[in-house]
Amino acid sequence: MRPIERIDNFLSKIDWSKLIERWNIKDTENFYTSTPLFIASEWKNNSDLRFGQLLINRNDVEDTMQIWCDEEYDILLDQGVAPEECLYWTSCYDKDMNHIPEVSKLIKDLETDHINNIYTHIFKYAGRLSDKYRNAFRNVLVSRNEHTGTLDFIEQLWNLETTGE
Repeated sequence: MRPIERIDNFLSKIDWSKLIERWNIKDTENFYTSTPLFIASEWKNNSDLRFGQLLINRNDVEDTMQIWCDEEYDILLDQGVAPEECLYWTSCYDKDMNHIPEVSKLIKDLETDHINNIYTHIFKYAGRLSDKYRNAFRNVLVSRNEHTGTLDFIEQLWNLETTGE
């Protein structure tokens, strides 16, 4: 399930003119008749849909694979939004690894200890973390000036991932 929290965040950050260009929308008059407030309400009732899927289902845009498969965070990243401002992390365990109800947060809102735990467990069990997330975590730690040890630790893991050394 996609986090419902992403909807308001996306709609507050999207540059509509860049989205129109990205999706090559010809009928901009019809496109603009869907106000973000109405879209937000309808989208929250169908929160697992991508934004493009919602607009296709509403007949607001042409039904293309590009629009259907476009993820909101990719749209925002391509528009220059920092990854920590548009990528979410969903947790279903607390710091002691007890199962909890799912909680989704923007990367920028995660605690430093949580970021450390993510790296430790992802590296230990999955062996890899996408560059989008690594960059977001790094940006957060640097902006907090809490990167002294933590960032060194993460850099060591990145080096292990990329070089195997």
